[in-house]
Amino acid sequence: MPVLLTRTWASSASRVEVAEAPMGHVVYPVATDDSIRGKVRLQIIIASNGVVKRIRALSGKRLLVEAAAQAVRRWRYSSFSGSERLTERETSVTVNFIGTDAVSLEFPSSNTQVLAN
Repeated sequence: MPVLLTRTWASSASRVEVAEAPMGHVVYPVATDDSIRGKVRLQIIIASNGVVKRIRALSGKRLLVEAAAQAVRRWRYSSFSGSERLTERETSVTVNFIGTDAVSLEFPSSNTQVLAN
């Protein structure tokens, strides 16, 4: 299912802003051209079952945005149950493409940063 990168969406009463990182194995973005460096900021809508529902690019070079979004689509977050099962969550991530095969991820929760190479 394709994820829209540029569409804006209205805030919803059933959506909660959260500061969390994905659960389990995190798929790291890989740029198609490893000579391109830069930061990408994405806003993410998470369905109540933990699946990434929508992604919106807030900033970044198009090639890097596409690489970051492709990885984020495969992330999974914690699921809601009970009365919260209809609630979507909204969060963000900053992906910093810093070198050949090196990327860092910054999540909003207490400035959590993950570095992979």
